[in-house]
Amino acid sequence: MKFGRRICRGNPLWLPWAGTKACPYDGSPLLKTALVLLLVTSAGVSAARIKERTVKTVIWDTLSPFVNTVDFRDRSSWKPVPTDLLRLELDPLAAFSDPGYYGREYDFKGDCVVENEHLTAVFWSGKARVVIYSKADSIEKKMEFVPLQLKGGPARITSCSILQNTGDEAALEVSFAAQKTKESLSAIIAFGKSEIIEIRPAESSRGISILGPIEYGIVPGFIGDDLIFNPGEYPSMSTLCVPSENILLGLLKGENNVLVLTWPEGKQQVKLVLGEPREPRLFESVDLKHDGRSIYLTLLSAPGVWHKERLLPSYLERDVAINWKRPFSAKWKTQLLEAGVKTTYKFRESKNKIWRAITGNYTYPVWFEGENTFYRLGKKIPPKGESIIYFLERKNTPVWVSTPVDIMKETLGRQVCDTILDLAGRKLRSHHRRAGLGIRRAATCGCTAAIEVVFKAGREVEKKEYVAEAVDDMVYFVTRHVERI
Repeated sequence: MKFGRRICRGNPLWLPWAGTKACPYDGSPLLKTALVLLLVTSAGVSAARIKERTVKTVIWDTLSPFVNTVDFRDRSSWKPVPTDLLRLELDPLAAFSDPGYYGREYDFKGDCVVENEHLTAVFWSGKARVVIYSKADSIEKKMEFVPLQLKGGPARITSCSILQNTGDEAALEVSFAAQKTKESLSAIIAFGKSEIIEIRPAESSRGISILGPIEYGIVPGFIGDDLIFNPGEYPSMSTLCVPSENILLGLLKGENNVLVLTWPEGKQQVKLVLGEPREPRLFESVDLKHDGRSIYLTLLSAPGVWHKERLLPSYLERDVAINWKRPFSAKWKTQLLEAGVKTTYKFRESKNKIWRAITGNYTYPVWFEGENTFYRLGKKIPPKGESIIYFLERKNTPVWVSTPVDIMKETLGRQVCDTILDLAGRKLRSHHRRAGLGIRRAATCGCTAAIEVVFKAGREVEKKEYVAEAVDDMVYFVTRHVERI
């Protein structure tokens, strides 16, 4: 009895009621079972706490700078920078208690690397580039960025100063300089646990150039159709000025990565810079003059995160299952030619027919059927050119997937995004004065046809109230159209 009780008192799981009247048998099976359960529970809680303390964002020192290439194959010599630099002192406990040690700086011996579960960012000092790799595919770089003034010539990163390193977030003040000048351009570059990188440039910096093999540039238009820029359509141009609408997408070569750029309201200027005139021609960079505001750069990676489908003549009047499957659920969309005009179509969840004014009845051109993706093109929507499939918004999307609109909300704030998204303005509005009564003939053509039937039957006097209401419906319909325009 005493032995068992002594063990309990010396254990953090000691039960104060063991050996008392409430529990007179210390060695009882019931007590043993309770102790086992508590030990298991304690182990689980301890494991959970350890997991909570796992560092999500790590700053590394490569200890020797990269020279001609960035090579990840051997990281054995890399050194993680501790979240508390006082741990580097010979006597950390003494340093913690001595204010003289506070504010300790870290001196990188090699290049700085920041890594989280989504990306790896290499601060390549010899090239003055911040090179971004996706954790989904770390073999080749996805993009890189550099101050706009230093884009064209040799430059270097002269210093990296750690401003924040908590294990969840990291921020560095980075100084860039051209090889033949002492003039320095600085920026604060911040990381968290997500895919988002924030770049806060100094006033002396004119802008940032984000370089990568971009097949298509997209300026989303949440009210109307998106603007899709294809470099192949501009053979004689070297740059394209695009609308500064707070968000720009770059569909990267390979169809597995999407660059999302967002920025707050300001006087920013955005250019897509075209690459060499060879097939296929690409945009080689996005040059953004930032107006002194932050720029948010995000890389969304997944196999088949976007897709280009060449629309062949053989697609005419056939249900065609293409060789692409959506990697996850979302509001997938594309643009097709309707009457010679690029028109947006969202992919539906099943095949069905629709009616559109002037166009009439036809099979909806794009849909999913299980995991398969289908096109049905015809004379009204012909198989011409290319169809670019991509997504902007959520629809039954897994929580682990970020959409461009998610990124926009997180970086610009919901209040700003509410104005951009204009949910009230995007709501479908009835153009029918008596929509609640199920009245459907309100368009000028429909009302005219209904009135003609009355006059041809010689019942215009008998039906004069019906005719008057039909005319009112028609006027209401036209008025609502004019208001929207």
